[in-house]
Amino acid sequence: MEFFKGHGLGNDYLVVPAPLTPARARRLCARTTGLGADGVVEWDAARARAQIWNPDGSRAERSGNGLRVLAAYLHRQGQLRLGVPRVVHTPAGPVELRLRAIAPSGRLEVEVDLGAPRFGGAAVHWCGPEAWPEAEAEIALPDGRRLRAVGVNVGNPHAVVFVDTLDPTEARRWGPMLAGHPGFAAGVNVQAAQVLSPHELALWIWERGVGETRASGTSAAASAAAGVQTGRLAPGTVRVRMPGGAVDVLVRTDRVRLRGPVEPIAWGTIAPNLWRRRAR
Repeated sequence: MEFFKGHGLGNDYLVVPAPLTPARARRLCARTTGLGADGVVEWDAARARAQIWNPDGSRAERSGNGLRVLAAYLHRQGQLRLGVPRVVHTPAGPVELRLRAIAPSGRLEVEVDLGAPRFGGAAVHWCGPEAWPEAEAEIALPDGRRLRAVGVNVGNPHAVVFVDTLDPTEARRWGPMLAGHPGFAAGVNVQAAQVLSPHELALWIWERGVGETRASGTSAAASAAAGVQTGRLAPGTVRVRMPGGAVDVLVRTDRVRLRGPVEPIAWGTIAPNLWRRRAR
């Protein structure tokens, strides 16, 4: 089996051909006994379909960084040219990839059109006791604290909590609890977001099926869209700063476009005995 590996701001993904299983996804992502990654893009070239796998073997509807790494793979294969859009199908619907720039170092600038965001409890499959008819609602956590979260879906579900000051230590206390809340029927990705200016945002991220993450494309897109929807940010281009680096998100009423860097790391052939090893 052939593989391609790349990263977007330190969030690394593998691209491998279909089909894939949960056990194989876990083995591929294992840092010491596999290739090591934050996720896998299973690519069905015949159907132009991408399935995202988390390192725990669960499936995800979309990944902004994973799709940008897929764009780098397609460019290497001669299937994505500078400025020419390419439609890729995901479980959450089609997305458009566009290669915007190529640096001499090999670093690529890729734009992903994620379509129109959806807001509120229904958008994030909320089935908890609290009513969530609008974009934002107050959620009770098991330890008794209550958080106001914006529910937003950009192809996958997110709960964005806006804070006055971004404190990763504090976010680590409530982020996993919110992500594991039984009211989220399909699980949820969690962000702590601090507004730095009307067009700038800082994020801390806890990804469903992954844990704390240095960068996440859909988290950046969802948080920017949540900020605009609730009046905390101005419409237009929002610079989203994450521990791994920054991306730009163009937020309009009918769509969200994510633009950020991706760098190839390696490509080659997976040894057949990988599938006989136990993931660690």
